[in-house]
Amino acid sequence: MPVSGSRHCAHLRASALGRALRLILTILPVWGLPILIGLSSGCRKDEPAASAGGGVVQLQDYFPLERSGRWIYEWHNARGDQWSGSMTVTGERSEASLSIVTVADTTRMFALTEASRSAYVWDAEGLKHLYRISAGGDCTAFDPPRLVFPARLETGRIARSSYRFRVYSAGGEERFQASVEQQQKLLASVEIAVPGGRFEAAPGVETIWTDTYSDGSSQTRRRAVWYAREVGPVRIVSGIPANSPRLEGDATGLLDRR
Repeated sequence: MPVSGSRHCAHLRASALGRALRLILTILPVWGLPILIGLSSGCRKDEPAASAGGGVVQLQDYFPLERSGRWIYEWHNARGDQWSGSMTVTGERSEASLSIVTVADTTRMFALTEASRSAYVWDAEGLKHLYRISAGGDCTAFDPPRLVFPARLETGRIARSSYRFRVYSAGGEERFQASVEQQQKLLASVEIAVPGGRFEAAPGVETIWTDTYSDGSSQTRRRAVWYAREVGPVRIVSGIPANSPRLEGDATGLLDRR
C-alpha cells in the first residue's frame, strides 16, 4: 500500500528509527532514504499560453539524476553577496518501474552551512519531489508529490498542477500546511555561459507557485531554471517578482563544476 509523504514524515520523526536517522543525518556527509509514495501529482491538462509555438522538449534528457552525480553552483545577489551551493545524488533505485532518487543539498554562505535531504521520483508525468528533511530534523512532505517539471513541455503552453505541503517538527508535530497552485512554461532555448562551461540551446523552465495558508494568507513565488542536455541545471534565478517582465530575481546561481 503506498505511503503518503505526510504519514512518512510523522512516522519517521516519532519513531526510534527516526531519532537514529536524524543522528546519522548530522554526522554523515551524505544520506538518503528513498521511499515510494502515492504518485498522483494533481496535474491538469496543459493550457495555451499568451503566445503560441511549436517546440517540444523532453526534459528528462536535461536532468540526469545519476548515482554520485554532483553539481556545484556559485551564487550571488544584487547586493554583491556571494555564496556556494551543491547538489549531490546520494542514492538511486528502481521500484515498480520507477526511478527513486535521493539528493543532498548544501548551501554555504559566510560562516553558515545549511543542509537537507530530498527524495525524488520519475514517472510518466515528470520529475516529482516527495519530501525534504533538514539537518535539524524538520520534514516537509508534498501530498501529492510536487511536480518539479513535466516530462515534456511545449512552447506556448502552460502546465498547471496543484498539491499541498505539510511541515513537521523534528518531534513529529505538524507546524503548518499550505495548498499550492503551480504553473510552468517552457522558455526559449538560449546559449548559456557559466563558470562550468558554455552550453548551446539550453531550454528554460519558468515556475510560478501560489501558496495559500490555513489563515487565508497567500504568497506567490517565481523562479526560472535553464538546463543543458545531459548536464542538468546550469543557471537558476530565484525570487523573481511575480509581475516583472524581466527574469531577474533576488539571487542567481551559475553552474561552477560537476
